[in-house]
Amino acid sequence: MPYIVPDLSAFERKVRSQLGEDGIIEKISECLGINTGTFFEFGIGPAWNHPIEDGLEGNFVHLREQGWKGIFLDGAQYPPKYDVRQEFITPLNINTLYRKYGLPDDLDFMSIDVDGQELWIWLSLQARPKVVILEYNGGIGADPSISIQFDVTHRWDGTVYHGASLRALDKVAKDKGYTLVWSNGVNAVFIRDDRVSNKSDFAFERLFVPFTPHAPDPKNRPWVTI
Repeated sequence: MPYIVPDLSAFERKVRSQLGEDGIIEKISECLGINTGTFFEFGIGPAWNHPIEDGLEGNFVHLREQGWKGIFLDGAQYPPKYDVRQEFITPLNINTLYRKYGLPDDLDFMSIDVDGQELWIWLSLQARPKVVILEYNGGIGADPSISIQFDVTHRWDGTVYHGASLRALDKVAKDKGYTLVWSNGVNAVFIRDDRVSNKSDFAFERLFVPFTPHAPDPKNRPWVTI
């Protein structure tokens, strides 16, 4: 069973990712003994406030450049050269889309970034990738275990009302048999338990990283306790 380096933050490096995820993914791949693997990323696009002409920003863009095989999906339409399939992903269609694109149950890396329904999509997912990367709401804090409501029509409006807390995602992870190994205030990485020999090295309290909250929700929408 692979040994995962406990202090992954030392390997943070940005190439095509939003922050330091490229370096984290590279190190985890090394720990797992994966040289050229498979990926599935949805919620892909250009960097924030950048035109598509500047290229894609995502967790697995650099992997594809290195020869990894996988699928990019997004609700927006992009030029054919970027090879992003246009799909709007929800908790209700995630398994259908997974089968549609012929992805293996034992996929190497999966990234979920839809600005809202991450927890519900992961709960619905039947496949068990080795590594799952999810966007979380770092503005909520370490203790609350909450998510926005299940809503397949949700679109982020730029307020604090988006996604789920890291604590809530960690609860789902434990139930699904995954270990939280790293977070940076925006994204968190979970590795399937059968690929981590040193699970006790990864304590939630050490791994939680906060993020500056977005604007308050003027609609005062309710949160769901997980």
